[in-house]
Amino acid sequence: MYRFLRPLNNLILKTFFRLKVEEGVDIPKEGPLIMAANHESLIDGFILAALTKRQITFLAAKFLFDIRFVGWFLRSIGAIAVKKEGQNLESLRRALKVLENGGIVALFPEGGIYESDLYFGAVYLAAKS
Repeated sequence: MYRFLRPLNNLILKTFFRLKVEEGVDIPKEGPLIMAANHESLIDGFILAALTKRQITFLAAKFLFDIRFVGWFLRSIGAIAVKKEGQNLESLRRALKVLENGGIVALFPEGGIYESDLYFGAVYLAAKS
């Protein structure tokens, strides 16, 4: 599903938001990568996806998976659910597996558009991978 949606995503971003990826953006073509970004709007994840042709595994708030269309979308692109509070060890293990297989994991360390305490996830993944 990700491969089908990515070109559509890029077309929408270029057409309606006039997104241009600058030459200076240097995303490795292979190997593990952690993308930790600020989360200022609902389209931030879509913008990250436009930066590389590689598939990105997103860490997303667990409550989003309970919203009918949003949950379906997140599951279809292989996103990993994380709880806002409490233990997320299984989610972090899954993210580490993606990195071990040379993939990209993207997360918003502040935990979403609103501030929270999920900085630990980015630090944990970087230290363990």
